[in-house]
Amino acid sequence: DREVSYMKRNWASAYVSFFVGSGGRVVQLANTGTFQYGALTANGYAYAQIELARTNNEATFKKDYESYINLARDLSKKSGIPLTLDGVGNGIKSHNWVTQNLGGDHTDPYGYLASWG
Repeated sequence: DREVSYMKRNWASAYVSFFVGSGGRVVQLANTGTFQYGALTANGYAYAQIELARTNNEATFKKDYESYINLARDLSKKSGIPLTLDGVGNGIKSHNWVTQNLGGDHTDPYGYLASWG
């Protein structure tokens, strides 16, 4: 809830279309297809941007992750974006991919996901 509130207050510098957390809850902050500020120079290319909340609770993580993946799949289908991850051309891109290809310093979500196996 604090992160969602932060993004709403700072929409010009830290803003994504969806936030997933709190046991699988999905909060939509912006319309898809609009400019967002969640991934540096990828903003103009992204149909949607999803932020996954961190948790220390395994049950919460499992629910969050399931919602995160289902949301990414649904958005890909609605927009006609391939269900490929971090590949060449169109597809779903991680923050890590943005850093490696467009700039920045974020490597998520891989370290966080790996911490849960």
